Amino acid sequence: MEVHISNIYAREAFRHHSYLAPACLGQISGFGKEGYIYAIQKIKIYLGGV
Repeated sequence: MEVHISNIYAREAFRHHSYLAPACLGQISGFGKEGYIYAIQKIKIYLGGV
């Protein structure tokens, strides 16, 4: 899971491309620190609700 505190798509164009995205389960951006909580929740679901 790739997490960005700010919305990378609302920033400079060079930030719009992620080299990690193809290898990630998903991408969460623009939710501030809450994004880390969302990412953990999604990973838990992916792992079968552990």
